[in-house]
Amino acid sequence: MYSPPRAANASSASVLPPFAQPVNELIAQDGWLFKSGGTVTRYRALLPELTTAGQEPAATSRLSVHPNPFNPRTTFSFSLAAPGSLRLEVFDLAGRLVARPFAGALPAGTQTIDWEARDATGEALPAGVYFARLAGDAGESTSKLVIIK
Repeated sequence: MYSPPRAANASSASVLPPFAQPVNELIAQDGWLFKSGGTVTRYRALLPELTTAGQEPAATSRLSVHPNPFNPRTTFSFSLAAPGSLRLEVFDLAGRLVARPFAGALPAGTQTIDWEARDATGEALPAGVYFARLAGDAGESTSKLVIIK
């Protein structure tokens, strides 16, 4: 993997050479986070301290979607460190709420929610790009969804 020289501060990040190859996921290495998806050019950010000794980790894990792209069903997966109430909502590219696959309380642990790509009225959603947001007491997580026909 190509690693450009470490910048002394954030203002020098704009002079980094581009990455020579695309990356397909977030890569955290030596305290630096490299942007993902496509070819990365001149962007990286110093990772903040996520937890310190004695602190609890984030209560909600990242929302994942499998399969993605999908037609017509997919499964949302995430973990809760503690019981809590949450909402799983799906938005179109214009930011309109098109579906709410789940709203309620769940126990701690790994959770899965199956969803057939339908709006609030039960109509099948058209092919396209959507965003799913999991929001609860402990924060929120967003994932991109692609419906294919």
